[in-house]
Amino acid sequence: MLIIADDLTGAAEVAAMAPKGAVVVATNTRSMTENDAIVETQRVIAPRLTTNTPVSEIFKKTDSALRGHIVAELQCLMQMLNAKKCLLIPQNPTRRRVITEGQYRIDGVLLHETGFRDDPEYPITSSRVEDLLRGARYLPLDAPLQEGINIAEATSLDDIKTQLHKSDDEILLAGGADFFGLITTSATRQIRVKDCLTKRIIIVQGSTLSNNLRETDFYKTHNFNYCPMPDDVFRGAERTDWACHKGNVCLCIGHKEKGDANHLKMMMAAATTTLIERTNNTISTPLTLIIEGGATAFATLMLLKWYDLELLGQLAPGVVALRHGEDTAILKPGSYPWGKELFE
Repeated sequence: MLIIADDLTGAAEVAAMAPKGAVVVATNTRSMTENDAIVETQRVIAPRLTTNTPVSEIFKKTDSALRGHIVAELQCLMQMLNAKKCLLIPQNPTRRRVITEGQYRIDGVLLHETGFRDDPEYPITSSRVEDLLRGARYLPLDAPLQEGINIAEATSLDDIKTQLHKSDDEILLAGGADFFGLITTSATRQIRVKDCLTKRIIIVQGSTLSNNLRETDFYKTHNFNYCPMPDDVFRGAERTDWACHKGNVCLCIGHKEKGDANHLKMMMAAATTTLIERTNNTISTPLTLIIEGGATAFATLMLLKWYDLELLGQLAPGVVALRHGEDTAILKPGSYPWGKELFE
């Protein structure tokens, strides 16, 4: 099975649920332009396909809140696979994210009235799914699949099963973790926090919407040094030496304005890399690197050259632990809660 995700945290999330032998690819295309996303999808996926690759062996993991170049990438994959139809179920009812009557809601609130309206890269201005995904059509529970991309109504796992029954081996399947969990027969690999923490911890909060962690028991227990991004760096300066170099560290943007998303993720990644490189010269203790936000995680791990990652398991829904040598990376999507085992 080949699973394609447009960001690293999404890839990690489904990797913890994937069957043995599955290949999970993070393309990072959510942070690209639409044209670059199409080119990158073709470049990464084409070598992994053969003329006999069945459509049923491909799953496209998308953002659960419909951010990114979803329609363009799905159309690209459909063309590569010669698939006429796509069933897209991005919402996660188990996390109170549902699509009903053509509208996307979280905890009963219309999507464009949640914090996603302030997303720095993909601000949500409508909750109508056909507005959010131009070129896709809304699929009610009682309607048949049509040619093209069908974004399905579902407010429960039973609804997802109803929509899935409309599929066959010639239809491209795409969407979120709840949908993928019903497709795969593998149990999610779980891990406990105490099994993956080391004595040296760095937290990287790569979102302007990140919650302040300083009042949590975890933060207090591990005596973190709080290091918000300096004003000049937030405004565009290219400084990487602002992080505290002693003890456990929490790096965060610390500004509620949007800022330039690409600059912010690269500065967070660069500051993290500088911090690790400097402390590695004096500290040999294995590192636990906890990163919030898929784009920031991808940029950071690429700068660190942590290319080969071994899956350890899932700590909380969407919060996944990976190993690189003796070090550990814990990745969390920006829009997911941390989970009670770690920060609640």
